[in-house]
Amino acid sequence: MFNKTNYWFGDSLSKLNSICATVRLDSVLFHAVAVVDPNSGIGVVKTDLEGNVLAKRLLMDSSFVFYSYTANVMTLTSDSSFVICGGRGKFNTNNINGYLIKFDFNLDTVWTLTHDMPDSLAGCQQGDTVVNWFAFVKETMDGNYLIGGEYDQYCIDMNRYGHLLKVNKNGEILWTRTYDNIRGIYDIALTPDSGFVFPDFNMGYWLNKTDKNGNVQWRIKISSDQHVASGQIAMTSNNEIVTFAPYIYEYNPYTFYGHMHIVKYDLNGNKLWDKKYSTYERIGNYGLLEQFELEILPDGDIVAAGTASVAHETDSMKGGYKGFLMRFNNQGDSLWCKYYNFSHFNSACQFLDLVLMDDGGFLAVGDFSPHDQSYQTGCWLVRTDSMGKAPGAYTLDIKKYLQKQQGGLEVYPNPGNNHFYVEGVNGSILQVFSQNGRKLFEQELNTGRNKIEMGEYLYGVYYLRLIDEKQRIVGITKWIKR
Repeated sequence: MFNKTNYWFGDSLSKLNSICATVRLDSVLFHAVAVVDPNSGIGVVKTDLEGNVLAKRLLMDSSFVFYSYTANVMTLTSDSSFVICGGRGKFNTNNINGYLIKFDFNLDTVWTLTHDMPDSLAGCQQGDTVVNWFAFVKETMDGNYLIGGEYDQYCIDMNRYGHLLKVNKNGEILWTRTYDNIRGIYDIALTPDSGFVFPDFNMGYWLNKTDKNGNVQWRIKISSDQHVASGQIAMTSNNEIVTFAPYIYEYNPYTFYGHMHIVKYDLNGNKLWDKKYSTYERIGNYGLLEQFELEILPDGDIVAAGTASVAHETDSMKGGYKGFLMRFNNQGDSLWCKYYNFSHFNSACQFLDLVLMDDGGFLAVGDFSPHDQSYQTGCWLVRTDSMGKAPGAYTLDIKKYLQKQQGGLEVYPNPGNNHFYVEGVNGSILQVFSQNGRKLFEQELNTGRNKIEMGEYLYGVYYLRLIDEKQRIVGITKWIKR
């Protein structure tokens, strides 16, 4: 077991190093490393399972950017090579194209692909430059590669929707798909019929199923709650779909608080279970995206990795972002959760990817930033046992939200008009918030059905939070007045 940082490219004073993704081939690990000094580049590093360098290579110029910054920008291939994706163009400009590069086992370049999306495909005017980049790459069952991410629909800046691209093993494009109702695609899972499933976050949390050519077969709304656009997805050995995303349970103009939402579906889109959990303080991270990783273990258990904001248990002046691991059984019940720190407790640490190890343990990777900013961000690697134990590990207090079969705090009628009803117990409190996060009022509840009057408030969306007698948040939902 270990917990360590590395500066594989440059020293700690001159170059930022961050492990975006790691894949394993037997006793060798390949790492995709974002490097900034101040130009952006990509580093590829081959190490043993202890993180000792066997070979490395830096592709440094101002035109390559990991716009996705996710664990899915790298995939191992069946010919013992690996592929990395991202964006290529000038940083902070509207001239970015999807970029794909394949390396062999010795880190030599096999081929590259720059995807200049046609203006007609994005709904743009002739001659417009289409901003697009890749957030994930995965080898398909036929030995080719599926890539996807975001593009600016109609060439409107930040009007980001999802697109898929399939290329053959030589880097030649087979087909492309753009979607006008699906937001950016950050992860995808292969289905037994050679199709794909993936989540997206266009006004809610959605699950999509396509055929092998990317044509949507069904699209299901998992939740209307606001979620952070970084959902992960995986298929179990018995062909069930597990997807995981942080959801926002409280939002105001200054901050938001997110917790964990994990759901399982069958291949026909039937929901099998739906669970929500909260961490010690909140889930979130300081990177370019709120990135998390999901893995299915051989025994059917599920492991999620990500970043949580954690406050020190005894010193309120200490706290910061920490990497976390959380393990569930195949029914989504929490088994354990731990957070991980390096050096000073006020340092910022984040996990961006997770690798399964032969002894049942895990290797979590990401980056570490010192609390006083006296030197640069560095690569961070934590090796744990099967229970998550490692140097710098702490037990994380996890609460499961009390919820009915359909999930969350249940109110009715919803939508409604001048009032709604909620089930309560003596001593519990219902808090009502406006859409911009301002608390309007709170009402103490009695055991049984309680009527909540809303006649004096305008039509719109209201957020509700249920507090139990121990001052714990045990339910959150929204109510629509119309």
